[in-house]
Amino acid sequence: MEDIDERIINELASLCGLIDHYWDILGNRHTASLASKIGVLKAMGIDTDSALKEINLRKGLPWTRLIEPVYVLSIKANPISIPIHLACEPEDIKGASIKWYLSPKGNIDIVVTKEVWEIEVAQDKYIEGTRYIRSYLRVPTEGLKLGYYQIEVIAKIKDKSIKGKSTLIICPERCYTPPIWQSHTPKRLWGLSLNLYSLRSERNWGVGDLGDLRLCIKEVSHHGGAFVGINPLHAISNQRPFGVSPYSPTSRLFRNYLYIDIDGLREIGLTIPKGIDQEARSLRQSEFIDYEAVAILKLKVLREIFESFYKGPDSQLTYSFRQYLQQEGQLLYNFATYCAIAEHEGRASGKPLYSWRQWDRGFHRPDSEEVLQFKKENQRAILFYCFIQWLLDRQLNSVSEEARQMSIGIYNDLAVGSVRDGYDEWAYQGILATTANAGAPPDDFNPKGQNWGFPPLNPFALREAAYEPFIQCLRKNMQHVGALRIDHALGLFRTFWIPFDLKPSEGVYVAYPWQDLLGIIALESELNKTVIITEDLGTVTDQARQALSAYNMLSYRLLYFQRNYPDPSFVPPDNYPDMALCTVTTHDLPTLNGFWIGRDIELRNTLSLFKTQEDYLNALRDRQRDKALLIEALVRSGILPEGYSVTETMIPQLLIAIYEYLARSRSLILALSLDDLMGTLDQQNMPGTVEEYPSWIQKTPISIEELFSGQTFLGLSRILNRYRQDH
Repeated sequence: MEDIDERIINELASLCGLIDHYWDILGNRHTASLASKIGVLKAMGIDTDSALKEINLRKGLPWTRLIEPVYVLSIKANPISIPIHLACEPEDIKGASIKWYLSPKGNIDIVVTKEVWEIEVAQDKYIEGTRYIRSYLRVPTEGLKLGYYQIEVIAKIKDKSIKGKSTLIICPERCYTPPIWQSHTPKRLWGLSLNLYSLRSERNWGVGDLGDLRLCIKEVSHHGGAFVGINPLHAISNQRPFGVSPYSPTSRLFRNYLYIDIDGLREIGLTIPKGIDQEARSLRQSEFIDYEAVAILKLKVLREIFESFYKGPDSQLTYSFRQYLQQEGQLLYNFATYCAIAEHEGRASGKPLYSWRQWDRGFHRPDSEEVLQFKKENQRAILFYCFIQWLLDRQLNSVSEEARQMSIGIYNDLAVGSVRDGYDEWAYQGILATTANAGAPPDDFNPKGQNWGFPPLNPFALREAAYEPFIQCLRKNMQHVGALRIDHALGLFRTFWIPFDLKPSEGVYVAYPWQDLLGIIALESELNKTVIITEDLGTVTDQARQALSAYNMLSYRLLYFQRNYPDPSFVPPDNYPDMALCTVTTHDLPTLNGFWIGRDIELRNTLSLFKTQEDYLNALRDRQRDKALLIEALVRSGILPEGYSVTETMIPQLLIAIYEYLARSRSLILALSLDDLMGTLDQQNMPGTVEEYPSWIQKTPISIEELFSGQTFLGLSRILNRYRQDH
């Protein structure tokens, strides 16, 4: 009996996209256990106790419904063939017809196409004794633009009318590429990448803000750079220990109010309260970022600004706010409601409670009677949080205008997911998995595997929702930017699900509809004129790399990992791919200065992140080898002279030489790290730690004003312009 049950579960798992096994980086095969598969299936909302029924249900689709919820199609397909399914006996076909209407989504009063077809049987199938027939609608795409459409189908059989609706998404075959890359000799670009929150400046309130970003864009543009890359601006709780990472947002759809440049609000005519200079100065001078203190001060000031704005007379500014509310609609209002409830539920502790599962049970669903009543009774509190997002949108748009003279402008980052119990999970219950987290299997850096604490998107529920949450996420993060980096691009193809009661090593990969997802990314990229960069580090399959490349999505190449494997020597610049962004490091890896003195290795050893003492000693030996190999590569390229010896520390000459090495590469984009420029020793985040290491709270060692007047930046910008803009 157990064998039969296991076969049934395996069949169901296969139908639901669970991948039976995977190969790790050492070439070892790992097969998913029965318990792991059952845990993932349950997290998808599947009744494993009725596995046979679930199997029959899935085998019956799509035959048992008139039309699928969504079709993602290429603009080059003409005509489009859309399968229609009907429960129909042979004698009922005669005289039957299908009428259909095609309209731009959101403008259903505008009918693009209206046609009537006689039903022609293409295939038939019996399911549990009922005959179903398949016919095809041939929808011409000539004259259709890229975008989203609604198709309504009405089938008439005898005296019955059967109706159905679907979303048609018409996509380009490739992502947007700027004009400078459309010639036979595309211009290679460079820019500065930074962690906005970490910026130390003479004017911010202890956290880098959009005013600081404006200054960086102005300076980088003046010195020939094409972009400024930033960390995700997603909304976070701003509460330690888990709510300060920009990669652990409560929502990927909205932004963190800590990035508002309060002083800059004067430019649009808002009144800033007096008597806050001392508090702001104290936060600015602190060694580390105090997220909670900055959040308290900024919320207090923003509330006073809002009250003055709310009570003031109508003006062009109030008209702009009303327009924004209308444009953003229910999505914004729901998020503002979530924030207002978080404040309400956290009043006892004196700070917002963003974990909705800890709220009064009546607030657990956004459509509950209690939430509807809360909206009626707290409209002003909700409007305040709408006001905050409006300010963020206005300021980011203004900064984006500053960047218009650059070839790319702002280069934004999209986190891989949002935290459990946050807004996204509250808003999309049923689409995000309930009892499993996303993560990664064991590897060299994390021998126990990783549990990221993010609820993964349920691919079937996502498709039933016509991919709307995915589309909204892309669209919101492409606003006002010229490039978007998609973190963990492998997740577009498969995601590692870890059931709640199992260890990360016991997770299961789940397949995703990657053709649809890549098509939608390409569409939003084209509509928003946004370059797409995919973080394709790690064990990315050849199929995935080829697919990303086919869509003109740039690869993400780090100097540390560009080796002639299994030989550890560094890949020469000419062997870097064209369609790529190259850089030295990321927030999760050592800075160039830290790498050179082995700072990261010593920290990992102090924090007991090595399994054995031998692993620690091996890491030290490998680092000495890598430094020698990098010097060898620089000498071989003619950047450093023969006989150049390995220095004990990262000196300016060597730093400039390493970036010149990358500047000579064929990759279209080079990102210069602000941390490298400033000589920062410690990386922004140490994976595998919580409070043992000051992740996400470190400020830059010098101010950005000092940086841009320094010789290292000026010298490097000249070299980068020589090898990038002139080639």
